[in-house]
Amino acid sequence: MAGKGNTAKLHHYVPQAYLRGFANDKGRISVVPFDDSRKTFVSSVKNVAAQSH
Repeated sequence: MAGKGNTAKLHHYVPQAYLRGFANDKGRISVVPFDDSRKTFVSSVKNVAAQSH
């Protein structure tokens, strides 16, 4: 049985390999939120298109 330490924290609903194709040479990507109340920002591929637990 898997222990609690083996549970993934982030689950990507868009694969990171796909996102890397849009990233710059430092692995960062521009994020455009669907919500107009938030501004466009730059983030690491590891933190984009992912949901916690």
